Amino acid sequence: MSEQVEFKDYTAEEFQRLFGDTATTVGPLVSGTNIQSASELLSRQFPEPKYAVHGILSEGVTILAGKPKLGKSWCSLGMSVAVASGGRVFGHLPVTQGDVLHIALEDGPRRLQKRLRKMLGKGPTPQRLYCATEWRKADDGGIEDVRQWLQEHPEARLVVIDTLKRIRPVERSLRRMYDNDYDAVAPLSGLALEHGVSILIVHHTRKADSEDPLELISGSFGLTGSADGVLVLKRSRGQADAELHAMGRDFEDTQLALQWDADICSWKALGDLEEYRLSKERRQVIDLLRKDNTSMMPKEIAEALNRSQGSTRKLLCDMAADGLLHNDGSGHYAVVESNGNSGNTGNTPLFEGALATTVTAVTTEDEDEMEYPF
Repeated sequence: MSEQVEFKDYTAEEFQRLFGDTATTVGPLVSGTNIQSASELLSRQFPEPKYAVHGILSEGVTILAGKPKLGKSWCSLGMSVAVASGGRVFGHLPVTQGDVLHIALEDGPRRLQKRLRKMLGKGPTPQRLYCATEWRKADDGGIEDVRQWLQEHPEARLVVIDTLKRIRPVERSLRRMYDNDYDAVAPLSGLALEHGVSILIVHHTRKADSEDPLELISGSFGLTGSADGVLVLKRSRGQADAELHAMGRDFEDTQLALQWDADICSWKALGDLEEYRLSKERRQVIDLLRKDNTSMMPKEIAEALNRSQGSTRKLLCDMAADGLLHNDGSGHYAVVESNGNSGNTGNTPLFEGALATTVTAVTTEDEDEMEYPF
């Protein structure tokens, strides 16, 4: 009969004491030291997550995705400048000031300099902003290079990598796409949590549209699965306003309406997306009725604005209840004019300037001379 072998669950210290250097040659121990009861877990006090940009960019890796040439790089550069200088992102969101490493791998030094000059104008240069236009790939020393910079800058708050494609490891053809995508982000996520900083990775969205912002990100769910947060910038070409959908593990989902400010080459927050959409719909109705200084039936308004009759009737009723429109009793609606308050939507915006006039894009051959130089 073979001898019975008794296995014991050693701690790492016991194993090292008993077996010495052989501890480095055996497999992982099943010590159970990471197991705790629910009561123990609930009794622990954890620090609040750190933020680079409060509400949308917490410690860990966040992916910023959007269509090519539609403002992602300007958006990420604006965040870098704001965090390094202690300003506000989108003119509204507060930051935690700290050192920033901005890795712009799709820009040469000349273009990055030109963008910074446009964005800063006559303002001071943020002394805590560090820039690079070349970087090794993640599996060729790039991760270690980021780690070294973080070690040299203990007060770092943000690292921006623009774009993921320029730094990600070469994909292994025999592996699943999910595994390749997950492993492209996971090492950076661990590095961010190790140093308590935010790492923002700029990426592209796919061509196909979707109601779910996560499905817009190019690649598999391995990217979003390994990230701690996701920012999706949506914008129709030639339009000034855009949508930013922010989703993360440490903050509630947020949707912001943005507008491009050509004077400072930055995105500006207009308010909560749903409230801004409603404000925009109300402006369209008021502009339509004011155009000929007339009254119209709900069906006529719906047809003129290419909206459904049901949603238009509800919108008109709400606007009438808010004192913006008048129903003459026969079903016709007209604008209620008030002194010094023409065009009031009846909504209180979340951000100052939420009802700002939409700017129109200018199209030229030279992207650096465009009003939207994306």
